[in-house]
Amino acid sequence: MDKMDQLEDDYDHPASLSATLSYCPTNVPGQGCDLDLFYTIPLGCDCSNLCSHPQSCSCQILDQPNYNDDGKYQHAFNQDIPIFECHESCGSGSGRTCSNRVVQKGPLKGLVIQAVPGKNLGLFTREHIEQGRFVCEYAGEVIGQVQAEARIRAQDHLGQDNYILKVVEHVEKEPVITLIDPTAIGNIGRYINHSCDPNLVMIPVRIGSMVPHVALFACRDIQAQEELNFHYGSRRDHPSNGEILEHRTRCLCRTKSCSGFLPSLK
Repeated sequence: MDKMDQLEDDYDHPASLSATLSYCPTNVPGQGCDLDLFYTIPLGCDCSNLCSHPQSCSCQILDQPNYNDDGKYQHAFNQDIPIFECHESCGSGSGRTCSNRVVQKGPLKGLVIQAVPGKNLGLFTREHIEQGRFVCEYAGEVIGQVQAEARIRAQDHLGQDNYILKVVEHVEKEPVITLIDPTAIGNIGRYINHSCDPNLVMIPVRIGSMVPHVALFACRDIQAQEELNFHYGSRRDHPSNGEILEHRTRCLCRTKSCSGFLPSLK
């Protein structure tokens, strides 16, 4: 992946946390991950028209383009669609002005980390954000299932917060699972709190490798000074009858649709 295909990110962790956290604008390989996925490069397109016609752009799955001319996501948010952006292996017509390059250009400006009563820190926007606009990535170490379970046990034992995100894609016969841990290495997305009625939606996007970027898009218009949030799991993720609720973290989103507990990693 060349420099143009790497996310650019001018943000950093708060000074009070920078001694214990390392900033990464995009995912990095961690313990137990499949390294082959990081180095498997999807076949690029050979477009000469800035990929504005998805019927002829092999990086785009559907007839409708991934993004419109203004860079807004065009597909339904509740669909499991493999999203690939153009990258360094694409044709000469697919440069920085290519219409199928959005997430790789980095997060929006005007995002602010602020204290939230009862939640520690949260991420806010200084500016109005339109529906469909890419906001930022949720980035960190990509780790394996065994390592994720070990880290969760250690964090529970020490009474520490757990930031591991489990992304499940139903695009193959077997679900594709990606585990991202921004506890020690992560980006600005780690400060986004959960909500049962979120204003952001999580879309896995692949750029020059088979490891998905967990891209967060506005699923409705977001007002300036509003806190940003997304659902940490499926909206159908409710505790089963046999699950011990005391082991689940209580949700503090205070929305009318609040389920009472954060999604489980199981």
